[in-house]
Amino acid sequence: MRMSDLLRLGKEAMLFAAGIVIVIGILWFVGYRVIYRKCLHGKKTIKVPQLIWAAAMIGYLFVVLYATLVRGGYYAGRPHLVPLSSYRQAWYQFNVTEWRNLILNICMFVPLGILLPRGIRFFRKAYRTYLAGFLMSLAIESVQLVAKRGVFETDDIINNTVGGIVGFGLFYLGAWIVDRFRRMKHYDLKKALLCQIPLVVAVAIFCTVFVVYDHQALGNLPCDDVTAHHIPEVTLADGVQLSDDAASPMIYKMKIYTKEETHALAQEFFAKYGLDIDETRNDLYNDTAGYYSEDGALDLWIDYRGGTYQLIDFDKSHPQDGSVCEYLKDADEATVRQYLENSGIAVPENAVFARLENDQYRFDLDGDVIEDQYLHGSLRCSFTQAGDIVQLDNQFIACDSYRETDVRSEQEAYETLCTGKFRSYDWQDTDKMEVTGVRASYSADSKGFYRPVYVFMVRTDTTDGLEIAISCEK
Repeated sequence: MRMSDLLRLGKEAMLFAAGIVIVIGILWFVGYRVIYRKCLHGKKTIKVPQLIWAAAMIGYLFVVLYATLVRGGYYAGRPHLVPLSSYRQAWYQFNVTEWRNLILNICMFVPLGILLPRGIRFFRKAYRTYLAGFLMSLAIESVQLVAKRGVFETDDIINNTVGGIVGFGLFYLGAWIVDRFRRMKHYDLKKALLCQIPLVVAVAIFCTVFVVYDHQALGNLPCDDVTAHHIPEVTLADGVQLSDDAASPMIYKMKIYTKEETHALAQEFFAKYGLDIDETRNDLYNDTAGYYSEDGALDLWIDYRGGTYQLIDFDKSHPQDGSVCEYLKDADEATVRQYLENSGIAVPENAVFARLENDQYRFDLDGDVIEDQYLHGSLRCSFTQAGDIVQLDNQFIACDSYRETDVRSEQEAYETLCTGKFRSYDWQDTDKMEVTGVRASYSADSKGFYRPVYVFMVRTDTTDGLEIAISCEK
């Protein structure tokens, strides 16, 4: 989600909450001013600060409800109950979105920690505000689970509770400052400073994580995010032999494009068609950039990692004269390669060709080293009968040599596999696992480095053909 999307969500939530506050305000005015004061001749008054606090509290609660329960649609997901699992995921993936969501979940409950003790004396005991933040978060997560409006996550409760704690600290510090101006002594300086410890610790933890990551030469490998599995028996299939030799393979580095570089690529691509970019429609996300031609014919999306891209020519897929696009059917590999070459797109020689359904064609390359570059990926395309590109999804990535690295042998990696410490999203608990093969491969880390791994093909009581990657660097 882009920052503009977050701002739009915030605007929608504020408008939703403002509408609710206005409705409640009208009902209050009728009930208090008309019925209570005029008809019943009530004497009790409500001060303006109390009204402001009530409006702010109601508005805040409905903003939170909109952001967590109202927006979006039906979503049923398995609860995430392991504490700090989202932090592990954010560390190993290390993208802006993951960390931003964690920080936003903390910030979302900071106003609660400020507003509750500001308006209700009962909550000026710290533990009561902390407990209120915890219970409110638990209630939201429970409703998400029951109503299937999101995923129940333990980390959301932790982050929200921390936000409430930080908010109370800010309230207490602000109250102490106001106390000093009024020459009063309701709030203690020592306690005000102690209440800032959660904020200082939270900021220190996030800063430390970002600094440590920034100083790492390499990124984090997904397969290093291991989970311990209990597997009583691990065996090798007949004919499978593991090497005790350890080599020094190369680490490769993919290019990470900036937004400016993707814009230059888009300009170059559109120029081949004699078109210009419609600068008013550029869609810039955290991991990809979308560009459109001025006449609306071309859509081009370019990923920052590796410069892979997806192109659609709407003039070809949906001709303006209302006719139906006649796709190229049953073409051979040489013809498809030639049409791609005519458009300035080179396909690696070792890529495997296949015809797909819907008159599409595909090339796959499962890793190959050509002239000190590591190439891998796939390309899917379709053409008109005249050989013009209709759709193109080019996921080929070329990575330059970075440096050699020392690795473990296949046997050592197999011993790691036997301990049950590995990452597999498709894993199901089993009493027996049989290794049917192993191959050397590469896996991209969070900084765009392709690093050597061993991929074990395994068979279990419940799954056949499962692949498990084990990092092989020492």
